[in-house]
Amino acid sequence: MTTYPVLRFVAAPSPDAAVRLDLHAYTAYTGVRIWPVKNGWSIGTPAMEGEPDGVGVEYGPRTLGFDLRVEGSKVHALAKHSQIAREILRDGNWLLFQLSASTEPVWFHTYRTEPGELSFEHVTSRGDADRWGIGMKLTAEPFALGKRVVMPPVTITNDPTAGPHRMSCLLPEILGDAPSPVRIQADFTTTLDQHDIEWTIAPVPDDYEPLVWPIGVGDTFTAGTDTGPGTPGAAFAGESYRPVTFDTDEDLVTRLYGPAPGPVPPGRYRIHLRVGRTHQDSTYELRLGRHNGVFGDDASGADTVTLHPSTTGAGGATDATWVELGTMSFPANLTEIDLVGFNFTPSIALQIGRTAGTGDLNLDCMVLVPVDIQGTEGVATTLTSEFAGFGPQAADSYSVWDGDVEAYTRMNGFGVIDSGLQPVNRGGFPTVHPGVTNALHLITQTRTTRGFFDTTNGDSRTTTTDVTLSYHPRHLWIGDR
Repeated sequence: MTTYPVLRFVAAPSPDAAVRLDLHAYTAYTGVRIWPVKNGWSIGTPAMEGEPDGVGVEYGPRTLGFDLRVEGSKVHALAKHSQIAREILRDGNWLLFQLSASTEPVWFHTYRTEPGELSFEHVTSRGDADRWGIGMKLTAEPFALGKRVVMPPVTITNDPTAGPHRMSCLLPEILGDAPSPVRIQADFTTTLDQHDIEWTIAPVPDDYEPLVWPIGVGDTFTAGTDTGPGTPGAAFAGESYRPVTFDTDEDLVTRLYGPAPGPVPPGRYRIHLRVGRTHQDSTYELRLGRHNGVFGDDASGADTVTLHPSTTGAGGATDATWVELGTMSFPANLTEIDLVGFNFTPSIALQIGRTAGTGDLNLDCMVLVPVDIQGTEGVATTLTSEFAGFGPQAADSYSVWDGDVEAYTRMNGFGVIDSGLQPVNRGGFPTVHPGVTNALHLITQTRTTRGFFDTTNGDSRTTTTDVTLSYHPRHLWIGDR
């Protein structure tokens, strides 16, 4: 029979975790009873670090405070004291708390802290049952964790123009009170040895649709210097592209410009361009700005990116890659003025130069990944994992990015670690935000800082990724569900 409130030191934040010590229990064979005193009980509050209205405010540790009573003979009670002391003095521990049978359990991650006082007030000189008082003050992480929530698996297509989950998907309702790191389990349908994998989770409007700007037959853009018309091509999104030949000018000049195919919710976005090379020997420079007669007058949209050559192969469709062009705000010079609902159709200019080699560059499409959309609570988190010489996928294996411990692991089909090699991670492990709609974006190949070892490592729009997300809801107090 469970006695409430449940208060236990356990091995992990899970209902199945081993119980290290029950702090509200009766042990029949020793006659020792231990329980928390309700008077003076406090789960504390996390300390806020930074200015209340500042950017990037974080929360520091909280202090859990309560008194324990231990009742029993001296020899058995002292043994229980020793058990309590060992749990208090652990470098890290988990304290499970459940108020009643009708409430969900929560876990506080505690750390070694200064022990409380041991009271002898009700201890006698006789050998019968004594009552001891122990003050408990535990330093803990700012938020209590709820039971892990596992979301339904989804299959994300690597084509921004095809499938129900086109390089992104909307996530179910997020429980809890505060943003929570997620655990991402991904099973890729192809072996990826040289790719950079990019995960983004962003708060988005409820009516959010993926933002894709096709380039090719029937697009809304105007050809610039040495840029051809829309050309059919099965390897490209929308099955068409525009070639840039550099026949008359290899300098960094405008190759494509004009209005986007549709309006964009006011906010800041990370923009990715998919391109294909006709030969592996070429190096390109690219930058994206606004088309308003003078390129680059908005410095935030004029960062230059270098696309390095591959080392082998003939290029073409098998050497497709995503190029991150930086971030841009729409509209320009976005301010604190509330523009929610006033969606704008931006006009952009894409400049490209060829600094080495003889290959053309085929322009496929652009994808906009939200960073911060007006009217939503929270900012996107993006993690890029750079793999070199090994990858997140091999036969009968899957990958796990665990935000709770900020680590990557490749697992085999039996759930055992398959490789200890680690990618170079940049950015932050993604988090989900309660109270808003969250969208997951996945780009399974992006490589601009250096070339591929082999063109077969290029991007393929026909691949898919099976993704399962899970997280612990984070609660300010003891949660509601």
